Amino acid sequence: MSLPNLGQVTRRVPPRHCDAQGMMHASRPAEYFEDAFLAWLDVACGGYDVLRAAGVDLVIAEATTRYRRPARLGEEVTARATPAGRGRRSVTVRFDLVTGEGEGLVTATIAYVCVGSSGAVPLPAALDAALAGVPNRQP
Repeated sequence: MSLPNLGQVTRRVPPRHCDAQGMMHASRPAEYFEDAFLAWLDVACGGYDVLRAAGVDLVIAEATTRYRRPARLGEEVTARATPAGRGRRSVTVRFDLVTGEGEGLVTATIAYVCVGSSGAVPLPAALDAALAGVPNRQP
């Protein structure tokens, strides 16, 4: 069982995110996903700053993305972050980019590893508690 979509951002696609045909560039959904993940961290465990203050950073270990269709210039889109798996030192998050009408545009799964000054470290207590309902799936 995964946690609800606590992290999400909604915005209109600006011109700087589009090519000459008015379609969102394939690299841009990652920015929306990062913003949704940061919003989830804010709600779930006090935010990214809490993790950094504990000496922990999150780095991407693996990412997969599936594109259904590009978002278009001016289109309202929502990016949602939902934790999907956890390990002793990692968290996997599913991301969805959808239109205002709910049409799926892009999905991604990103695995983050917790790191400190000496390498990979266990999930900090605040993040571990926030992931209590998420299945174990990673080392």
